[in-house]
Amino acid sequence: MTETTNFNFKLIDFDSIPWHTDNHNNWHLVDALLARYLAVSNVQGVWINALAVTVGQRFIDNADDTIWEVLVAHTAPSTGTFASARAATSTNWQSISVDASFKGTWAADTLYNVNDFISDAGRYGVVVTVHTSATSYDTGVTAGNIVTLFDVTTAIAATHSTNTVSVGGTPTATYTAATGVFDFGLVTGATGATGSTGVSGASNIVLDTSPQLGGDLDINSKFINGDLISDTDSTDSFGSTGVRWLKGWFDTLAAGTLTIGAGSITDSSGAIDFGNENLTTTGNIELGHASDTTLSRSASGTLAVEGSNVITTSSLTGKALVFGF
Repeated sequence: MTETTNFNFKLIDFDSIPWHTDNHNNWHLVDALLARYLAVSNVQGVWINALAVTVGQRFIDNADDTIWEVLVAHTAPSTGTFASARAATSTNWQSISVDASFKGTWAADTLYNVNDFISDAGRYGVVVTVHTSATSYDTGVTAGNIVTLFDVTTAIAATHSTNTVSVGGTPTATYTAATGVFDFGLVTGATGATGSTGVSGASNIVLDTSPQLGGDLDINSKFINGDLISDTDSTDSFGSTGVRWLKGWFDTLAAGTLTIGAGSITDSSGAIDFGNENLTTTGNIELGHASDTTLSRSASGTLAVEGSNVITTSSLTGKALVFGF
């Protein structure tokens, strides 16, 4: 008896007696091959009338050779076709074509069907045999139930190698697929030329990652466009006792509650205390309103009030000496 080339199906001589055994073996071979390489499982055969079916079972409609899966357990009608039974209760069935799906990460004690795609720690595989998973993905591979399609855990090694390239050379980068190792060629030698020195004093200028100036800080042309604000209140100094600024031009200076402006020194507290210090002036001292009362020096050792001398060796007559109105 001759056989087919690829799967060795028996080419039966139907004049031989008996021939049914070889025919049955051919069908067993077909069934095994389909179960191994096709993604359709749990097929119960051709649908028939008055058949009790359960959820998940699949049946063939021999009128058009389509496959249908049971969604609701029931007993098939005693008469009529499979198509008419589905039309009468469409919620009992769903059509099945290709049963290939991604099942996510491999899990133990799980029923896997042919063409289920799974992953495991950087490996991606496909189920080639219906089975219930055991202890690990590797166990399924060893048993021939899973074929790993791609393994990224070995695609690139965790380590790399380096080698030096002479000065003026070109950096290199190579990858060896057999070992999964990258090799980098790094240029070594003298460092590049040093740039010119910046403007004197600019070495202390650093990048402000949270600008408070409200504008640009221009050291070279000596301009600050915006407010110059310390990052912490009452902490930083402008100059020091040993290094002072030569001159300063300001419209107004404020120190605590004291304000110094053009021709004016005021304090919002209502008092200015000079302590135990001498006050000297070559001009007049005016009390109260500017034209009310003026203290002046008329001669050495002589104080004048509104032009009249105050003599300390005699009493004052005709004039009242009043300070603070």
